[in-house]
Amino acid sequence: MTESEIAYLDSTHGSLLYYEGNTSTDGQIEVVDEGIMPASKDLVGADCSLIVDKTGNPRIAYQDMTLNNLKYAIRRDGQWETLTLEDEGAIGYYIDQTVFNDLAFIATYELRFSEKFESKNSIHIFLYPITN
Repeated sequence: MTESEIAYLDSTHGSLLYYEGNTSTDGQIEVVDEGIMPASKDLVGADCSLIVDKTGNPRIAYQDMTLNNLKYAIRRDGQWETLTLEDEGAIGYYIDQTVFNDLAFIATYELRFSEKFESKNSIHIFLYPITN
């Protein structure tokens, strides 16, 4: 029996969800981030990227589509902690991440246009330390 871990956007409720369980039986679904205003249908969790660090803690990089922010969630001792990594510009598209030497490397795409609507898009790499 294989243990599965999946992070995904629940588009019905606009929340970031995390599933952990055995592929042959029911698992557990947790709400990681329900957005800052769940009643107004905020969308958080788009383009999410899940990794598990060496201590077994899941880490999710994702976009807050309502605010166009890059966010990060870490589960420690069964509790989710969320933080904003970047809130300038329209950032958090096409997210990917990996772990190397106790750092999470998070890559994302930023959409930016000049006053003349010329594309100024760019790729950003963020480093986030992995600590217990």
